[in-house]
Amino acid sequence: MTAYATHLLQPDSPRATVADSYSLLVIAEGFTQEDDFVQHCLEMRESLLSRTPYNLLRVYPGPFSVYYAFTPSNVPGPALGTVPGDTCLRSTYDLTTGQLRIDNSALAAALLKITGAPSSLYGNWTAVRGLDLLVLLPDSAGGQAISATLEQVGSPMVTTAFVATTVDGDLWYQVPMRMISLGLGLEDEAEDPAPAPASPTGDQAQTLAYRPNVILKSAAPIGPPTAQFKWYDDLSPAQRTRALNVVPFGGTSSSTDPIQLFEGAAGFRSDVYRSATDCLMRRRPAGTGVYSLKGHEVALCVICERHLNRIVRGTWALRGKRTLRTQQLKFDEVQTWATSDGATGSAIRSERPVVELQLTNCCRTARCYRLLRRAAYRESQTSWRPRKRDRRRRRTHRVPRRHRHL
Repeated sequence: MTAYATHLLQPDSPRATVADSYSLLVIAEGFTQEDDFVQHCLEMRESLLSRTPYNLLRVYPGPFSVYYAFTPSNVPGPALGTVPGDTCLRSTYDLTTGQLRIDNSALAAALLKITGAPSSLYGNWTAVRGLDLLVLLPDSAGGQAISATLEQVGSPMVTTAFVATTVDGDLWYQVPMRMISLGLGLEDEAEDPAPAPASPTGDQAQTLAYRPNVILKSAAPIGPPTAQFKWYDDLSPAQRTRALNVVPFGGTSSSTDPIQLFEGAAGFRSDVYRSATDCLMRRRPAGTGVYSLKGHEVALCVICERHLNRIVRGTWALRGKRTLRTQQLKFDEVQTWATSDGATGSAIRSERPVVELQLTNCCRTARCYRLLRRAAYRESQTSWRPRKRDRRRRRTHRVPRRHRHL
């Protein structure tokens, strides 16, 4: 196997750091031509950027980047049956069971070759981190069309976490879309059937308490939600005045509220709530029928979409608990102000800071308040010259003596 050639597919923002970045590495398996593999990578990127809220990445690159690594396989893959073929990751596809397998030792060797390059080439990507590795395979093997998806949970020193999928159909990009959403903080909203545990234990509940898209039963409001409720800022003013609609596991809801409490999420059938009856995060790579990621297009629910929106725009840090000590106006949360040039509408960054408007005890009349605001506006401009109309108005309305310094 020759060395991998790795390239940047989606650029990362210059402001991204290791602590707040997410990077995805896409590896080719079973492709003999690089152009074919790169075309599928570009298709994935464009499909992802066409979906809300990832379409914001066109404007806010944010702490997000995608890399792809390619090395040609000697034969198209995966191999049909249980005997691996001469492909890079020695993948197999069983026509009887529909199962896809990838050799972990071959994947570890490929990662060793990739990470042996200069680290600056890969940005913030690390080789062993859950749900950061995507393997793409062709949609046919041995002249037969195939469709398979594999999700492997990694463990230290044993296996590497990855998601593998064939590029069949028009919706296969939803597999990496769900994987990226998990990497950006969302929780799985599906439930496991019996005999899996029905409710989370102490440690599991403590972990789920920090997930933005699921609510523990102990944290769910009994009456109208208060400001301490996790989804309070996402509720409409009408929903804040009444109790949320609670739907038990397996039940249906006739309410039209965008945010409700549906029991069943994070693999548990009770004591954990999600916000909507359906969402992309309720799909799994091994799902079939209506729960298949490739069956039909599925949108994100309101809570998941807004969380990812804040992550992409970089405003998630502003959503902390408001207190008298930390509260501030939205006007003051803007880090950099810009003005429009008027002709083209493009932003012109201001080099001078915004002048803070302060009212003293003597400023109790509306006329004094307008004069102070006008003076603050003039001070904030790089160049200002009073218009003729303003000069006439200045002669008509004299500035009080205590404000002559303005």
